[in-house]
Amino acid sequence: MELLWDYIEIYWSLLKNRVDLFIFWLYKDITSILHTTYQGEKMSTSTLSKQDRVINHLLKGKTLSQDSAWSMFKVANIRATISDIKPFLKSKGYSIIKNTGRLGETRYGLVSRKNRS
Repeated sequence: MELLWDYIEIYWSLLKNRVDLFIFWLYKDITSILHTTYQGEKMSTSTLSKQDRVINHLLKGKTLSQDSAWSMFKVANIRATISDIKPFLKSKGYSIIKNTGRLGETRYGLVSRKNRS
């Protein structure tokens, strides 16, 4: 009889471990889904595209030149990248501005269309 209880105990512990493992995997899946949402849109958390990194940089109120875009994000052609992201930024209420930097380089920035005169 004691042997039977030992088997039941072993079986119960194995079953309990499987339930714990199932709960762990379920928790892991739920948290990965929650971590990949970004401002209501599905977006990878591990790697952002170069365009996403440029957008995030510009949304912080900073400007970018060709040299700074290359050194920070490895963007080889900032003019083409700006051209690609322009429709998205316009849909969000921003306009891209183009200025000349201290050294004569072209710098790109953002301005909210509401605040623009």
